[in-house]
Amino acid sequence: VTRNRPLPLSVRQQARVDLILSVVASLLLLIPFCYIPAAFAVFIVRERTCKAKHLQMASGVSPWSYWASAFTFDYCQYVILIVWAIAVFEMYGNAIFMSDANSKAATVLLFFLYGLASLPLSYVYSFMFSNHSSAQIVILSINFFTGFVMVMANFIMRSLPKTRAAANALVYFYRFFPSYNFGEALINIADTYYRQNILGRTWAKYWSWRVM
Repeated sequence: VTRNRPLPLSVRQQARVDLILSVVASLLLLIPFCYIPAAFAVFIVRERTCKAKHLQMASGVSPWSYWASAFTFDYCQYVILIVWAIAVFEMYGNAIFMSDANSKAATVLLFFLYGLASLPLSYVYSFMFSNHSSAQIVILSINFFTGFVMVMANFIMRSLPKTRAAANALVYFYRFFPSYNFGEALINIADTYYRQNILGRTWAKYWSWRVM
């Protein structure tokens, strides 16, 4: 019989574990959040190719009314998904993203603002396609590359002294894409929590430009 009773982790050791898990969670969250905006472009492409949009325009619907109604309906569906995601965060008691009022408010606001930025961009992408299945796959791939891949690349390049300057310059290009901003902000929230609450350093607040 083997029994293992290790000493409990110190506060700093536990915080490091929470930080690593939060960074991993941030990267894994990017995968489903890359798919969500692509799914909303399917109906837009299908409606255009089957001439349903043209019929509405010929019937007197203004372009502003068409796009406003499409966005309102899609964003309401997006909000339902986000509410469930936030509920999961609350139920499992994430130690960083839901640690205090500031980090919780920053995380929740980030989820809602991501939809406001990514859905219209998916509509813009949709004009490049005449097939709704191709649109979904390609837009998903674009979001995955501009989100998961760019976040990972920037994270690795910043860790290496030789590529740190290039990473600091490329980040301004990366930030044109909502998927990248979403992933970077989640990682920055975790990093800010660790610096402030564990290391005791005043690096930046959650609401500063370099974090959120």
